[in-house]
Amino acid sequence: MDVSLKHLYTRPLMKLSRTSGLYPECMTLKQVEWVGNSVIDGGGYGDIRKGLLNGQEIAVKILRVFRKSDKDSLLKEFCSEAVLWHQLNHSNVLPFYGVFRLPDDRLCLTSPWMNNGNVVHFLKSYPETKCVPLIIDIAEGLDYLHTSRPRIIHGDIKGVNILITPSRRACLADFGLATTKDSLYPVTSAASRNGTMRWLAPELLDPDINDASCVNTLASDVFAYACVCYEIFSGQLPLNEIIHDYRIIISVRKGGRPLRPSDDRSRIRGLDNEIWTIVQTCWAQDPKCRPTAHQIV
Repeated sequence: MDVSLKHLYTRPLMKLSRTSGLYPECMTLKQVEWVGNSVIDGGGYGDIRKGLLNGQEIAVKILRVFRKSDKDSLLKEFCSEAVLWHQLNHSNVLPFYGVFRLPDDRLCLTSPWMNNGNVVHFLKSYPETKCVPLIIDIAEGLDYLHTSRPRIIHGDIKGVNILITPSRRACLADFGLATTKDSLYPVTSAASRNGTMRWLAPELLDPDINDASCVNTLASDVFAYACVCYEIFSGQLPLNEIIHDYRIIISVRKGGRPLRPSDDRSRIRGLDNEIWTIVQTCWAQDPKCRPTAHQIV
């Protein structure tokens, strides 16, 4: 099918996948071999193992189900992520290779293996990295999602979901919470499960809004982007001095934000007045006052 027509079938295909727990057979891989026997990492609803596909190292995300009652709902989320991810093609978005089915019928999503890991781990190993190119990469990836047809909301932008390529560029990963702009899937339960509280915009923490109306938006992605910029330059979690989730909610709802880092590390990484002004604008309390990802780029 003509690539220019892709937007016509992406949304209905995602909807069908989310309701049925199915995915196109053309996405299925056959020849995947394991490297080692242990789980390397985990997140959301999947464990990560290393594999080989035609001799190339790949990351294999395996659907993790603890209770039989969870299987149907998680399968639908998993297949929806596969279908959405399959439509994406950008240098700052992690490539998707396909779906692999285990002998016990569990499903796996596959992508390139990134030896540099996520941006948080990478910067611990290379603390004096110049980080402005990285935050530009993230903004470019976000702009691609937000200007796609249909427009895509990532919904889980945070440091551990930003991977570093062999050429040391940043790319967005983990599309388990991503939706098209007109989707109406609540953020509350998924956000709690994935531990994204520190990156959630204040409008998503409003106790006066019911769960069905509490959905991620383009503006909430931009808010999370600002929090990731803080992570990258400071080496700290947003609002790291606050331990309990309920106190984070109260602080963010009242306009609380991390203070500007002032140590040598942040300056070496490239934080200056101009960039900090962008960060402050991106995490504005009013979502209408935040720039678009395209304006950031």
